[in-house]
Amino acid sequence: MGAYAAVLHSNGDGMDLAVKDGRIVGVRGRADDRVNHGRLDPKNLFGWQANNSADRLTTPLVREGDQLVESTWDEAMSRVVARSKQLLDEQGPSTLGFYTSGQLFAEKYYTLAAIAHGAIGTNHVDGNTRLCTATAAESLKQSFGCDGQPASYSDVDHADVIALFGHNVAETQAVWSRILDRLAGPNPPSLLCVDPRDTVVARASAVHLAPLPGTNGRPCDYSFRGRAGQGPAQGLRPAQGRTRGPLRRARPGEVVGRSRPRTGHRRPALWRRTGPRSTPEFRRTGIDPYGSQRTGRQPPRTGLLLLADLRRLHRKAAGVALDWELLAQGAQAAKDTDLVELTQRCHPQTLRQLKWTNALLKTLSPQIIAS
Repeated sequence: MGAYAAVLHSNGDGMDLAVKDGRIVGVRGRADDRVNHGRLDPKNLFGWQANNSADRLTTPLVREGDQLVESTWDEAMSRVVARSKQLLDEQGPSTLGFYTSGQLFAEKYYTLAAIAHGAIGTNHVDGNTRLCTATAAESLKQSFGCDGQPASYSDVDHADVIALFGHNVAETQAVWSRILDRLAGPNPPSLLCVDPRDTVVARASAVHLAPLPGTNGRPCDYSFRGRAGQGPAQGLRPAQGRTRGPLRRARPGEVVGRSRPRTGHRRPALWRRTGPRSTPEFRRTGIDPYGSQRTGRQPPRTGLLLLADLRRLHRKAAGVALDWELLAQGAQAAKDTDLVELTQRCHPQTLRQLKWTNALLKTLSPQIIAS
């Protein structure tokens, strides 16, 4: 029996693997893990069975004419190396590309980057995360300064109010069904569900807001204005007509923006249906989605202030990292005579770091080579 963390999704559920004769024969959740508390979703509970599938390849296959025949690993890798060298010699590093997994660990990603960018020199490196989680990660970076969950998974076990925006935990992430389990406990949280469907979560929630398709931004506007002190007590009045040109500053109690989104549904319709109804619902259930607790806001603790500083620092570093990436790609594709013009378009902070790094490399490179 060995301890393991699942990498099939973002939760990283703690698991115990039972191994016999070099094969997985069973799994169970680890009860002492703070992420899943011993619970496993179907993917982790049954995914390991594919390892014993009769259709799984056990030896590499190489093409001989129009047939795939079994080969040894040494022969297969020799063919890959020979063809890669041929392409590099004939057409350069841009002929090779890497499309990678989103389930690797940091050490493997570092090795992959060293091979692709450092050894080969190609810019064509991408991962399947662009198709699934890249948008969420970038939104988290811009909002909270980190590309993962900004809070601790343990928070769901202690929070007074849990808001689930289109997140049906009962069916899509069974591990998080313990949020619903707490409803039967001694200190149940209040659930705020924003979902157009009548789901298990919606039926268990204290407040269920069912927005019309294409109008899901309105509950967010309502929540954000509430945090600014202009929320449920004052209500919201949607702007009439379209906003022309740059957005003007909204007056108190007014929301400025499009009155008809591209989907054809009117945003004011959502507010007329859910806004006035949600205000008494919040008051009736005691939910305060705008403060830190049901009893009102509390001054931020010193640790939270430090966390905010770290998030701002991360955002700045992420911005500089993007400048570095754009500079590197542009420099590789540009002619020597165009490099001066390219650097003039860069962020000044990036150029200062570039000069500092260049000087540091000149100083340390003899020591690195000697060591």
